[in-house]
Amino acid sequence: MNKLFGVAVAGLLAIPAVADAQGIGAEAAGIYATLSGDDFQGIDAGFGLDAQLRFNAAPRFSIGAGVQLTSHGNNVVSENTRVTGFFAEPRLTFSMPASPLTPFLGARVGLARTSLSSGGTDVTSSGWLFGGTGGAMFRAGPMVNVVLAVVFASVSFGDFEVNGTSQPGTETSGTSLALRGGVSIKLGR
Repeated sequence: MNKLFGVAVAGLLAIPAVADAQGIGAEAAGIYATLSGDDFQGIDAGFGLDAQLRFNAAPRFSIGAGVQLTSHGNNVVSENTRVTGFFAEPRLTFSMPASPLTPFLGARVGLARTSLSSGGTDVTSSGWLFGGTGGAMFRAGPMVNVVLAVVFASVSFGDFEVNGTSQPGTETSGTSLALRGGVSIKLGR
């Protein structure tokens, strides 16, 4: 356990040096997301968080890798349905000289998992998400931007498992519309 802790600390200490050399940034946002479509009737819109590390691959092109967590009320039980997504997000920014505004367009693709625990019963399902994103970054300082964005994605989950037992024919699919607001911090050049 001490070795694992040592490796984790060394990795965290190395991030600023790697970031400076590679142009890496971090982005964190609050998120409001819907799940829409016939399969998601009874699932409310929910709130959560979205965080990602971004690598500047070219002057106006970056690639992000991150996680999205949201919690949604439902009309079945009092406990919330949780949705977790691990995603990649390539993004192209558009230059607006002499403006603090930088618009962007991108794509988001990844793995998704939904889960609900109630009264000793655990229900889970895994699937995927893919879609597009667009928004703008507003310069708040030399290393900080405020980010506002919209993400629209197709979401699909495979058969649900109830306490580890697969339930055939229970796959679901639909769409998600998410509004994001947060900050982007430049860790390197």
